[in-house]
Amino acid sequence: SKLNAFLIFQEERGKTYIDEVTTQDIKAFIAEYIRRGRKNVYINGILNAIRIMFNYLVDEQVITREQHPGLRIKNLPKEKPKIIVFNDSEVQRMVKVFNGKGFLEVRDKLIIMLLSDTGIRCSELCKLRIADVTETQIIIRYGKGRKQRSVYLSPTVNKAMLQYERTKRTYFEGKNYQEQEEYYFASYRGNKLTVEAVERVVKRAGARAKVRPEVRCSPHTLRHWWAITSLRNGEDVYMLSRLLGHSSIATTQIYLDTI
Repeated sequence: SKLNAFLIFQEERGKTYIDEVTTQDIKAFIAEYIRRGRKNVYINGILNAIRIMFNYLVDEQVITREQHPGLRIKNLPKEKPKIIVFNDSEVQRMVKVFNGKGFLEVRDKLIIMLLSDTGIRCSELCKLRIADVTETQIIIRYGKGRKQRSVYLSPTVNKAMLQYERTKRTYFEGKNYQEQEEYYFASYRGNKLTVEAVERVVKRAGARAKVRPEVRCSPHTLRHWWAITSLRNGEDVYMLSRLLGHSSIATTQIYLDTI
């Protein structure tokens, strides 16, 4: 159990009985486990178990509340998740791995380009309708919280979109598929793309581009890369929050610690 490590540690310090444990003993345990490289969340789990144990001893009147050694011990702060993103070279290589002229190659190339050029969510890409796409922007009508926003397109992405649209028309010409007439991105059978399908595209691109193993090759990592790159290029955090479709700027500020 979580308590075993703490009890063994106290026995090694000569504390035979639990009511001999002091606040300083708990602090010594915390310091030792930090030294061993244990994560804060792991140590906090043990601290919570320690408090439960001593609360029980108070309830059973084995010790008084004043003798409770865990009352003045606070949990360690939550560790901020470390965001490991692609570097610029990796993103460029991921775009270039799809260089064929067939429908799937052209589509998959555009998927990587659109995700890395706009920072839209994978689910938003899948729900994108033909009617939501113009030469200069796309309208995200089905974002998180169902808030509508506009995302602007670079000339390079716009050129890739025109190529995809031509290839898509040619590929589906004469085929009895209906969904591809509504949704912008389509599977090879003409169905609406799924999030899992897009995740496979990004993962495949990362493998072929030989992305570093510590980077998680996912659409969301491309979103992270776009956000961090935008901040490095001088984008205002408030505007970035709107472009990302965040409901709170606090969500966007996690990227400030990364640049």
